[in-house]
Amino acid sequence: MKFNDRKTLIERNWFGIKKLKSLRALLLIFTFSLACFAQQNNFKVSVKVESNDRQVQDEIENHVTRRLLALGDVELTDQDAYYEIKIIGVEDEKTVGGRSKSGGNGKSGYTLSAVINWRATCLGVGRRKNCYVLDDHLLLKGGAGDLQNLCEKIISHFDAHSLKPLRPTAKL
Repeated sequence: MKFNDRKTLIERNWFGIKKLKSLRALLLIFTFSLACFAQQNNFKVSVKVESNDRQVQDEIENHVTRRLLALGDVELTDQDAYYEIKIIGVEDEKTVGGRSKSGGNGKSGYTLSAVINWRATCLGVGRRKNCYVLDDHLLLKGGAGDLQNLCEKIISHFDAHSLKPLRPTAKL
């Protein structure tokens, strides 16, 4: 092997090692930043509840927010939410032949309509704006004592279908 060939071989290896070190460094930085993001990342969720009865509205909101916070990686917010959960709660009334069975005060249960949306960036005229896109819709009906159970079903469904696929998997 001539001296020039040897020098070229050393230079090629030297640049190959430099490239490999740079690639390793970039990979390490990317992995570290991804791990930090995953640890600190909370899902920002907005909850909006509507009902014709203020007491029912407060009860639904209480059950839903308590269950969302119990997930541990959810942050409730009114602005810049990744997900928006809108729930409409209606008290059902027992009726027989068009009349209330118990003089206007017969509550037989609840019907909850839950719409789950995720935030997307939409193109407006000349600018970008945030808009929400339908992710899921649930319509649940339950008895008079089932309001808490219905709220838990909504959040369990939201957790399983919307949040769980986005969570980093645990390494064994």
